Amino acid sequence: MKVVMDCDNTIGIPGRDLDDALALFYLLGRDDVELIGASSRNERRSPAADFLADVTAKHPHGITVLATGAMTNLLGAWQVDHDFFRNLRAGVLMGGVTAALVINGQTMDELNFSCDPEAACHVLRSDCETTVITGNLCLQALLGGQRLGRIAGQTEFAVFNYIQKPVTEWSEYLYEKYGLAGFHVWDAVAASYVVKPELFDDCWSEVLSTPADLETGLLKIASENEHGYRVNMPAEIRDRDRFWGELFQAWENAL
Repeated sequence: MKVVMDCDNTIGIPGRDLDDALALFYLLGRDDVELIGASSRNERRSPAADFLADVTAKHPHGITVLATGAMTNLLGAWQVDHDFFRNLRAGVLMGGVTAALVINGQTMDELNFSCDPEAACHVLRSDCETTVITGNLCLQALLGGQRLGRIAGQTEFAVFNYIQKPVTEWSEYLYEKYGLAGFHVWDAVAASYVVKPELFDDCWSEVLSTPADLETGLLKIASENEHGYRVNMPAEIRDRDRFWGELFQAWENAL
């Protein structure tokens, strides 16, 4: 499977998450994934947008794009080549909310689709088969307890050595801000879907969101008599033990 990851990696920056890195390490640790590239520049016309347009044109219907940040680069790629979305095998996007993200009584802002709502709306409306891994789904993937301790305890694995300090700092930040014992692996959920969609319960819906709605990341679902654009928004991680097992196995194999 050929994958390009478009991300906003912030590992090691104080007060910023590390789930982009966990998603990247997951892909690198999979023998069945050929990671063609990783882009992080979020401008409409950028080398990242040019790369996305070029590589998908060279491999029509052969590449899955995993987007875990703003959708700016994807819109930029379409502006370079209007066949960009038609050339994709599929797009998996991490972002958006169908309801407020409430953690221990506090609401967490959506920080992907809302960063460039116009781009997010364009991507969602594209003619590519699109799966959206919402923030609400990712609340089912809290890395804490014994699993969090496993990262600290298995120092023979290069990835765990590399991420121990960021994991500790991010966990401490979230505990102070939300009283959360651990952290959600947002983007790693989307990466898992790319490779193992059978671990999830798919849910195809029609979405009505406008750029104004997406300023807060809100995904408005069409009612029975309304028509929007069709996207897949999985509602459940079907097999959570296997989900975590797959993640840890790949992290241990990476690097």
